[in-house]
Amino acid sequence: MAAPVLGLDHLSVLGMPPAAFVSLAAAAGFDEVSLFAHRLDINPFGYPDWSLVADKDLRRDVRIALDDRGMELALGEGCTILPGSDVGRHEPVLDMFAELGARRINIVSFENDVARDFDQSCKLAELATARGLKLCAEFSARPGRSGFAEFMRRAADMPGGGVGVLIDAMHFFRAGTAVAALTAVDPSRIVHLQLCDIGLDAVRDYMEAAMHERLVPGDGSLALEALVGALPADLPISLELPQKRLTLSGVGQAERLMRAAAVSRALIGRARARR
Repeated sequence: MAAPVLGLDHLSVLGMPPAAFVSLAAAAGFDEVSLFAHRLDINPFGYPDWSLVADKDLRRDVRIALDDRGMELALGEGCTILPGSDVGRHEPVLDMFAELGARRINIVSFENDVARDFDQSCKLAELATARGLKLCAEFSARPGRSGFAEFMRRAADMPGGGVGVLIDAMHFFRAGTAVAALTAVDPSRIVHLQLCDIGLDAVRDYMEAAMHERLVPGDGSLALEALVGALPADLPISLELPQKRLTLSGVGQAERLMRAAAVSRALIGRARARR
């Protein structure tokens, strides 16, 4: 059986310039990546500022890095829905990811007004479709968000036949969702899975854990093999694995990510073999 295709998400090395991140992911044995549009203000390793939107030379370098290493840009990140802000501001981001050939654009919403969240998601879907881009919406466990089944229904109701759903394992299980809930939804609506592990009982600050301190699959308490086994066998899977303390302790990024890739591929292989 061929080794499962596995991606690495940009949050795993928060702030790293994108061309360097593509090179790191390839060196660590990954097949594809997600990229942020800009360096976030959260920058634990002190990387210099960068923007794929503003810097055409950086876009060129990323395209060269992807092509030279046979890597795919699986997800474009950075399109958020925020209270009081219109998603029209993301048009330059969508143009940039269309230029780079991103397979999908991920929507992350921080809007608690359900009606406005849906309207803004629909507008973003229309803007993306006009550029030939596909969208996915990330299911969130934040307080005030809808449950998994309702989230799936709303994603299906968006224009153009709906948008796909991205499942982040940490958020999925944190929301109290059981793997059995997947039997009640259309599996074709789920278009991407982000893997990590976490000891949920040990998490004191959820956002700190989500942004900086996740565990290699198998090192925590999440039912990851069951989750992978319940999803389509051809579903794109990536690791979202920020580990700030481990990195600052001196463990190299490539070293920790190579181990994570090997462990995750073995887990995915076991889960799919049991299907």
